[in-house]
Amino acid sequence: LDNAWAGYHCCLFAYGQTGSGKSYSMVGYGQNKGIVPISCEEIFKRIGTNTDADKHYEVMVSMLEIYNETVQDLFVGVDDRPKHGLQIRESKALGIYIDGIIKNAVSSYEEIEKAIEHGTSNRSIASTAMNATSSRAHTVITIEFKQVQKIQGGQQAVKVSNINLVDLAGSEKANQTGAKGDRLKEGSAINKSLSALGNVIEKLAERSQGKKNVVIPYRDSKLTRLLQNALGGSSKTIMVCALSPASSNYEETLSTLRYADRAKKIKNHVVINENPQEKLMREMKEENERLMEMLKKMGGGVEGGAPGGASSELVREQEDKIAQLEQMLKEQQMSFQDKLNETREREDAHGKNPLDANTKNIGGSQTPLMVNLNAERSLSGRLRYVFTDDAEVTIGGHGPPVTKKKEGSDSDSDSDSDSGDEPDILLGADGVFATHAKVENKERRCFLTAVADESASSTWVNGKCVQDLLSAPWARDGDGWTLKEGPGLEGPWREEGSGYEEGDPAGVLLLHGDRLVFGKGFFLFVDPRLAIPEMMVMAGKYTYSRARRELPEHWREGVKTKGLKNVLHAAFAKSKTKKMEDEKDDSDSESQHTDSEDEKNKLESQLHRTGDEVSLLRKKLQETEALLKKARQQEQAEKEAKESALLAVNNAKQAAFKADKEKKAAQAQARDALEAAAVFEELRPSTDAKMRLDLAITRILSAMEVARAAGVDATGVVAAEAKLDMLRKNVQVSEKLSQACRITDDSATMQVKLALAQVKQVHGMPIDKRMVQKTEA
Repeated sequence: LDNAWAGYHCCLFAYGQTGSGKSYSMVGYGQNKGIVPISCEEIFKRIGTNTDADKHYEVMVSMLEIYNETVQDLFVGVDDRPKHGLQIRESKALGIYIDGIIKNAVSSYEEIEKAIEHGTSNRSIASTAMNATSSRAHTVITIEFKQVQKIQGGQQAVKVSNINLVDLAGSEKANQTGAKGDRLKEGSAINKSLSALGNVIEKLAERSQGKKNVVIPYRDSKLTRLLQNALGGSSKTIMVCALSPASSNYEETLSTLRYADRAKKIKNHVVINENPQEKLMREMKEENERLMEMLKKMGGGVEGGAPGGASSELVREQEDKIAQLEQMLKEQQMSFQDKLNETREREDAHGKNPLDANTKNIGGSQTPLMVNLNAERSLSGRLRYVFTDDAEVTIGGHGPPVTKKKEGSDSDSDSDSDSGDEPDILLGADGVFATHAKVENKERRCFLTAVADESASSTWVNGKCVQDLLSAPWARDGDGWTLKEGPGLEGPWREEGSGYEEGDPAGVLLLHGDRLVFGKGFFLFVDPRLAIPEMMVMAGKYTYSRARRELPEHWREGVKTKGLKNVLHAAFAKSKTKKMEDEKDDSDSESQHTDSEDEKNKLESQLHRTGDEVSLLRKKLQETEALLKKARQQEQAEKEAKESALLAVNNAKQAAFKADKEKKAAQAQARDALEAAAVFEELRPSTDAKMRLDLAITRILSAMEVARAAGVDATGVVAAEAKLDMLRKNVQVSEKLSQACRITDDSATMQVKLALAQVKQVHGMPIDKRMVQKTEA
């Protein structure tokens, strides 16, 4: 603002990933004001301190958004916007400007606040996995600030400053935001324009550091084209970096800091914008005269008609430029008071509050209201019903009239509670009587009452029946209710701390965020001074399912009316009965019969149309159930496939563990076999020893033959023969055992066991214990 007062153009824009707090910093939320409302308030505070009679200030505001690379005026309702948006144009006289954008002249903070609230209500926002109120478009608020000073000679010295306040949409990753369909297309357009902005900032930083022949790609996106003067022209620009503290957003945070580091290197050359109006008007007149002269040379002229062929397009283009310049010249020649009067006339033409012209059932920005809650969250908040200030609002539906209870009497009488008048708020939900309830707004404090016991039993506030709340001392306990107990406690709880004041009307005091149920219709009570309805619904705290869970299981018992279809059935039955009575009383009355027949046909036609609508709704319900069933089957199949994959992975891990265990066991057996083979190799007799053993056995056998032939006692020789024979068997068994240990096939274990058994049958021989132990192992 100091720069604006000095006469410089200035800009402030917030950059960062989605959900990091850009919109909160720029616009604020609820009672926490952001930079935009604080700046607007400060502008008029400074203007209010002016004591110079020869100096006055003029303030005009415009507001636009860039949605999917399309420029839209936020002061225009969604239904009235051009399909392809507004065009960004450039001229020598005006520079970069938006063709056809509305600029509202404002003279107080209340007027500019109302204008910005009106534009904010038309912004494009949606819910993603990272942000319930994610901005889906870039928003630019431009405040044109003029200081007009009277000088000598009746002349005026003018300083003009354009204050651009930019709330950029956040960069986002589709896998983190869960974006699909339109949200994915929006995110793609946002990231594309932010990438173009990053390229422009990088090129401007290179040029500021002295690099030559740098081409700045302003035309790569609508955002950079619009901010061309703010980024690299005559403007003092501030960049606000919004960072997320989450460790999962480390890369985005680092990217934002690098972005800011490049932006800090840009150097703009600014000048004070003094007396630009006279210069601008002169340049526009010269441009207009030049275009007129060009048309005359082409032979067309403004009055003579355009020539055919290719030149006709050029003529039309020049004529459009002339018309635009004449319109701009006319606006420049208008005084600020004329612009202010024009703005107020435009507001009066659309209603006292510009917010009323583009929204339904909204009323004043501070008036309490209720919005619908739907099982489909995207449909919640679409219907709004305002409780007019200092008035009593009647709520009704398509059901039959209630049996109104008379004051001071316990008897009931059948009569319409509202004398047949239409209710102020007509609800289409089942279970709502023709006149169901009333809400009295007293100084923006709303009190809910039911018109009869029948409707009181089907009216609920935060899960508690109104009939109970008005007959017993129920006190608020957070978002619920608690019953106060004690002597003398009867009727509604209105003691200190209950929120009631002396002189308040009868009924339940409604507070911000209360969930209301009329018949089978669910609604949310909103105080706009505390929050915006759309943000409350998108935040996910106030939902249809929550309001439904608060109700007891028997809540449907109080719903005694069914809705429009049953009303038509009853009307048809009544008409049929009347017809039969008329025929019985006066069978000759042809005209009466014709009237009854026409009425019957009319009601049958209405009933038929209603039946068709019910059939269509049933068909849609069946299709929805089929899609839901298919989605559940697909979810179950995915779950089973996931479980099968996990089981296969576990089996593979167990098989690998078992194979590794068996491999280690086989390696250990191989090592033991090699050690046993080494022992056997050491104990195996040599070839020379076996030859000597065979020679000794041969000699003993010869000696035994000689002894027998000579008749000599050969007992000693026989004993020696037995020992030698045992020694020979031991040698043979040792060789078999050594061979068995060298076998690598599956029969090795069995052969080793057989050889070991033979070894144990040899008695009296010095068998090495190590060999036996190794073999057994």
